[in-house]
Amino acid sequence: MFILLFFFTIYFLITLYVSLHIFQGRGGKGNIYVWSSGNGGVSGDSCAYDGYVNNIYTISVAAVGKNGDALYGGEECSANMVTAYSKDGGDDDYPIVRI
Repeated sequence: MFILLFFFTIYFLITLYVSLHIFQGRGGKGNIYVWSSGNGGVSGDSCAYDGYVNNIYTISVAAVGKNGDALYGGEECSANMVTAYSKDGGDDDYPIVRI
């Protein structure tokens, strides 16, 4: 029971922190939170189970290979708002530029 209460408390505090900083962060200008949709697809995981991806104040990003194919461990989810190219893991991958 204690562990369950602990995790709910942590989740509540993080959600409170994110929602406060969405509106009041950077001196009142607000923040944008971008979250990866995850890499547990190989085990059947879905980003729908991730509370931060499903948060209305975050932008969920998925990844595809250079040919537009789903990645080996990519998670499918309706919460994904953006998809970007990523490395497939092969030897002939092109470099990825990160900003």
